[in-house]
Amino acid sequence: MKSKTKIIIIIVIFVVLIISAFITIKLTKKAGVSMGGLNPSDKTDKKEKVKIVKNEVSEITLEEYTNNAFTMKKPKGWVVETGGSGIYYAIRVYDPNDDRNQIFLMLKVQPLLKNNASKSSWQNYYSMSGYNSQYKLFADAVVLDNPTTEGFYQKFNEIFTFIKSIDPSFSTINFPTINNFNKLEEFESSASMKSVALDSKVLRATFNDKNNKEAEGMFLASVVNFGNNYMGGVDTAYYMVYDIMAITSAKDKFIDYKDILLQSINSIDFNSSYVQKTIDDGNAQTKQALELSASVQKAFDSYMNAWENRSKTYDIVYIAVFAVIMAICSWISIPAAVPFTLQTFGVFVAVGVLGGKRGTLSILVFILLGAIGVPVFAGFSGGIGVLAGTTGGYIIGFLFSALVMWAMEKLPGKKSVMQIVSMIVGLIVCYAFGTAWFMIVYSRANGAVGLATVLGWCVIPFIIPDIIKIVLAYGLSRKLRKFVA
Repeated sequence: MKSKTKIIIIIVIFVVLIISAFITIKLTKKAGVSMGGLNPSDKTDKKEKVKIVKNEVSEITLEEYTNNAFTMKKPKGWVVETGGSGIYYAIRVYDPNDDRNQIFLMLKVQPLLKNNASKSSWQNYYSMSGYNSQYKLFADAVVLDNPTTEGFYQKFNEIFTFIKSIDPSFSTINFPTINNFNKLEEFESSASMKSVALDSKVLRATFNDKNNKEAEGMFLASVVNFGNNYMGGVDTAYYMVYDIMAITSAKDKFIDYKDILLQSINSIDFNSSYVQKTIDDGNAQTKQALELSASVQKAFDSYMNAWENRSKTYDIVYIAVFAVIMAICSWISIPAAVPFTLQTFGVFVAVGVLGGKRGTLSILVFILLGAIGVPVFAGFSGGIGVLAGTTGGYIIGFLFSALVMWAMEKLPGKKSVMQIVSMIVGLIVCYAFGTAWFMIVYSRANGAVGLATVLGWCVIPFIIPDIIKIVLAYGLSRKLRKFVA
């Protein structure tokens, strides 16, 4: 899949860059070239260039919205537009500052013709009838030559331009603009009309909005064949589309917006009087289509289940890749007054990108590889002897750091702030565990040693470099996290 290829390319590029940096450092040291570009003052400059941006999604709260047709919990400050009536009702909820961040729902769309021959037939009937308005609807209808969920969204703009032209009740809603619809992944749905649909899928896709800005999101639609009606050898019957739902955001921000958009769209509940009136108006399948409290939940539950199953495979790959990245970072020694490696940086990036659970597993794999003798630790070392040595506690301490960061993911507060705080707390935990370990092992071999002495050897010289690593790891993880959701 295209998304998988993109992710792999990004990770490969990152690994290549790390390896290149390592080789450059080794060659430079061998040649006796000054490493002035990596002195502490330069690192401070890099720190200053990392822009910490507040996650706007963390600021969004949901508020109650009610009209004469439905209730929902919408993001506070977002605009609600509705149009149509009965079974043809449409809802759009969007961010006025960036309408790529949006929810769109429409119960049903029809008619959509099956092929160009059918459209030509209807246009002929319209002309021969003396332009009878009864035939105009079909003469102007859009041809859905690919009767699938993907095909529907590829013709979304054309379809909704047509819908708006035939029904003045849609004048109160601005339909989304979906250009260059590009399917990334597809999953089976559990939508209300799936049992009778030609196609009913949940798609993850990218597109361009009316301003040609890139966007992405999740899309659902169920395409139903209304039957067959051959006239002159041409099937003049049509398709109907149910369960039209979409949640979108600006490109590369969907992973941040997904949960709150799902929560909001899943809260839509049509009131009983609206449902009953629409049923009374004679729509045979109205009740099923209107029961969105269950329908939307089922539809997007199917997406989430598919996402989770997909993720299990990706998780194994990501855990392995980041274990390798940590090993590479361990091999890179930065010359300074007190030389240090990028091992801690690799640990923070792993947890920052993969999250607490996967990041912890990646660190565990890294430690286990070293324990069995694979030279993944600093200085191309490995084996149980390294872990049992004086500095082994700092390596094992990485695991406790990850566990702390994992636990702090559940704490309330702004995600960006909590991530930085969790990295700092995790570093302190690693220092504490590693220092205690060092004192025990060193004392057994060489006699008692004071805490201040050990801190002077193993902690104090590395505080500033480790803080810089935290800042850089936070900045990099924000960029990479969206690709490994």
